[in-house]
Amino acid sequence: MSNKRRVMVTINHRDRLSLREHRAQLGFAAYHWGILIQPKNTKGSDSSTYDVSDAAMPDPHTRVDHNPNRDWIFRPKHRVNAELSGRLLGRVMVGKVPNNVPDAHIEASSSPSAASD
Repeated sequence: MSNKRRVMVTINHRDRLSLREHRAQLGFAAYHWGILIQPKNTKGSDSSTYDVSDAAMPDPHTRVDHNPNRDWIFRPKHRVNAELSGRLLGRVMVGKVPNNVPDAHIEASSSPSAASD
């Protein structure tokens, strides 16, 4: 039986930006959107997420902001348990990825630099 990985578009809560007047003011930007890739029968930390952000990126030790210009940064995360996110509101499957396609290939073809090539 095939257990191809599922490709999903996710919508995530952005705390107060997703509530009340912020939701009306920001529209779709009131939520954070991403891509989730996970097995058909997911178990634990077997998923990968991909998104971009222009938010501050403080160093965990010095608190120095590594993104002072608010550039868009591609953020891949591997070995994620999507069920424990706490911000995941919904997901819609948009495709499948064969199991023999490595995460590194998916990441390389998903990054913003791949789109400009």
